[in-house]
Amino acid sequence: QLAAWDGDGSKLCLEKLIAIGRRNVSEEALAAMGLALCAVISDPLAPQGEIAASRAAELLRRLLQMAGDEEASDKAGEVTDAADAEDGAASLARKRVLAAERDGEQRCGVVWLATLMRRMSQQQLPLPADLVTSLSRAFVRSFSGLSMFVADCSLKSLCNLYRLVTAETRGEFLKALFSSISNRTVVSNMFVGTPDTQARKEEKDSKETGGPNSWKIAAKERVDLVKDLMFLARELQHPALFIGLLDQPSGSVWTGEIMREALDLQAPCLGELESTVCPVSLRPKLYTYLFHPNAQLRQA
Repeated sequence: QLAAWDGDGSKLCLEKLIAIGRRNVSEEALAAMGLALCAVISDPLAPQGEIAASRAAELLRRLLQMAGDEEASDKAGEVTDAADAEDGAASLARKRVLAAERDGEQRCGVVWLATLMRRMSQQQLPLPADLVTSLSRAFVRSFSGLSMFVADCSLKSLCNLYRLVTAETRGEFLKALFSSISNRTVVSNMFVGTPDTQARKEEKDSKETGGPNSWKIAAKERVDLVKDLMFLARELQHPALFIGLLDQPSGSVWTGEIMREALDLQAPCLGELESTVCPVSLRPKLYTYLFHPNAQLRQA
């Protein structure tokens, strides 16, 4: 907190905290570190002033590099594939180490972004317009991963992101968001690019000897659910309803004191926007049977 009183001290403390935070990627440790990062970029004398806003924007860009968006990940995969094709000496163990490091980096970036987005939404700090698309892609990519905690953080961050964008650009934001979600599939392969012969053999053996992977099943069901919510909003011709449905209170295991202060994944975050994402005139159309997944009940 003292580092927030001095510009140079803030930057130095920020990099030290990020380095420390990478060592422990457990849920509560990430949430606590997210609070620390928000404290570093804050301005106690003017919490909503220009200094706090500029520091928040710098931290957003820093964490976005860690979280990565879909285009950046694809480019990284192309570079890795090209390097492997040139030397042909990359071992399976080395690929696993790189994949684990990349996964840990993205996990830290997404959770800390979620904490920062919540703080910015609470304090009404301005969001740089050039980061909206990259943030949206990063959160869409993350909610389809195998980590339930990262997925919950990503979905809640989309709600805070909607709250931070200007009212004039929310329509375009939802249009781009729907496009990203429509093309989203479950991230099931830990390797970048096409796995080699040994990796394919191990994957085949695991499928033959073990049962279905519960993490992958949960990730697929999560993606399908989000797409169903998007379809519902489109059918009712009110795209903003999608954000309202994402923001509904839901059961969560991340309910510790630190979790609630940093992320509060259970509580709604839209506040005054609830009446616009789900207006009173729309609510009579939301009878469950009209959109029930059971076809016989839906057509009864």
